[in-house]
Amino acid sequence: MLVVQAVPAVVTAMLALYTFAISFKWFPTSYAYTPGLIPDWTSWEFYKDVAYHAVLPLICATIIQIGGFLISMRNNMINLLNEDYITMAKGKGLSENRVVFNYAARNAMLPSVTALSMALGMAIGGQLIIEIIFNYPG
Repeated sequence: MLVVQAVPAVVTAMLALYTFAISFKWFPTSYAYTPGLIPDWTSWEFYKDVAYHAVLPLICATIIQIGGFLISMRNNMINLLNEDYITMAKGKGLSENRVVFNYAARNAMLPSVTALSMALGMAIGGQLIIEIIFNYPG
């Protein structure tokens, strides 16, 4: 996850575009729907086409943001497992799962949720780069 977090959004998007759209031809290279298709909001064909065109940009945006969140959660759990109240809970004879999930995970989530909400601003800025690379109208 450190590698994923360190790679800039533009590099991740370019690699995904080259690999999955140009080399393998699994996804389209640009636009929000197939050129020439008439936008019909009552047609399932149009919705499927829009979803098909949105898969690769959404995957890139998700990969870019998830790296920092998982690292933050892991570091918080490691720090919390050495706290006195965790040692006391283990000393009381509580099971390892109960200590980790009921005591440590709840307290580790607070800074992670805060970091995730702050990352939303960065996600919006990174989304602009992804939209430019995929020629996706945002």
